[in-house]
Amino acid sequence: MARRSIKWNRWFTIAAEVAGLAISFYLLLISMRVLYPEQVPCPRSKWFHCQSVLRGEWSHVGPFPVAGLGVVYFLIQLALSIALNKFRRGWAWLKLLVVFCGLLFVAWLRAVEFVWLKGICPWCWAVAGCVLMEAIFVYPLGVPPFPKLRLPGRIGAVVGVVVVLIAICTGGAWWLLQREKEALRRELAVAQATPSPTPTPQRTPKIENPRERPSPTPRPNPSRSNPPQQGSVEDGVLPTQEVKLLAKHGWTVVASTESVDNYLGKEEPVLLLVFDPQCEECQAFIRGGLETDELAKLPVRLIAVEQSSFYGPLSREVKNVPTLMLVDQDRKIRFKHEGRMSTSALLREIEKALGS
Repeated sequence: MARRSIKWNRWFTIAAEVAGLAISFYLLLISMRVLYPEQVPCPRSKWFHCQSVLRGEWSHVGPFPVAGLGVVYFLIQLALSIALNKFRRGWAWLKLLVVFCGLLFVAWLRAVEFVWLKGICPWCWAVAGCVLMEAIFVYPLGVPPFPKLRLPGRIGAVVGVVVVLIAICTGGAWWLLQREKEALRRELAVAQATPSPTPTPQRTPKIENPRERPSPTPRPNPSRSNPPQQGSVEDGVLPTQEVKLLAKHGWTVVASTESVDNYLGKEEPVLLLVFDPQCEECQAFIRGGLETDELAKLPVRLIAVEQSSFYGPLSREVKNVPTLMLVDQDRKIRFKHEGRMSTSALLREIEKALGS
């Protein structure tokens, strides 16, 4: 008995899968820093966070790059499309199942962009578009039991399913984000409630010769005599490990340029850190030179903001990240440094700038 054949836009499906494979492989090379090791080829704006998506905390599922999973997905789909030259019910349902898994993963990645990263990667949306077109083209493989629809109906059905999946995944991502923020608040509360160790007072040595006078006890540097600042994290900031470290050491991590402006021009100067949480140089600087409470004792306000959220005239001074700027009450830059710096050197430079 001859197998029943069916029209299912096979060549259009293969074209969408080849396009998705090409883009996924390109993104995999970027994610692994084979291409563009320094900067991801993506416009810099508050809407586009390609660096975070392709090289950040969410760019991997365990040890596997998300782009690599995309490559595997499209290779499997291409193999199934080639095998489905004629209609075979088992192979057809396997392909439909894999397509649904692809749509579910696409929906989850969109939810991560919306809820956690507050920005998108246009390259990733191109891959999502390929999966969406693939789902539209393979829809006839499920008829029946799927209702027989023309192309506009298929587009509406697939888009509707994707919207529902994105809504469900967004709810899950929002729940995870709230748990992470609550954990961060508890960590900060514990850190702030823990008293800093009080230095043991030194006794004046007994003088054997009355003519000898003890050397004067060194006075503490007045610029570091202030109580340490208490750090905080604004809503909208992704609570990465670097953000947690900054907050624990007295930094206020803000979410926007408007928040930065609220601290500028006040009674005390602002030490402004512009960083990218996914930048390796920034991570090394935060975990090295900035992992100290000494900066929080200086008569300056410690403010940190992500580069992708920082705009305006002052942002033009930021050519690379990390960038540190000491901005006085008149909004003039008294000190600026790009890249890493040791804690001792940073303290010297800031005290020098404050004293000038």
